[in-house]
Amino acid sequence: MAFEPQKYGDEREFHKALYNWLKNDFPQAEYEKMIGGIRVDIAIGKIAIEVKGPKENTGYRSISEQALTRLNYYDNVIFALFAPKFIGNRFDEVEKAIKRELPKVGVITYG
Repeated sequence: MAFEPQKYGDEREFHKALYNWLKNDFPQAEYEKMIGGIRVDIAIGKIAIEVKGPKENTGYRSISEQALTRLNYYDNVIFALFAPKFIGNRFDEVEKAIKRELPKVGVITYG
């Protein structure tokens, strides 16, 4: 069954709902795990999941840096973007580069 987010007031509510949903199938999921001086929103084994709330394009600039730092400790990184606000095609260009240059990183958008 796919995760189908409802209307959440903020990133924190979405983060908790996604974690609780994942915990059903992945009991080893960890919430806000610290590793190597970084905090990962959700960790499941060797997969890091980062949750990002509503932001404009400039708010997503840290994705590439976060992807690279998390790949030091995890085999794969997934960004779950909750109600993103993209202006123009800037994010499309970032997503295309991530797919080409960082095949172990995925981006999923909700809302």
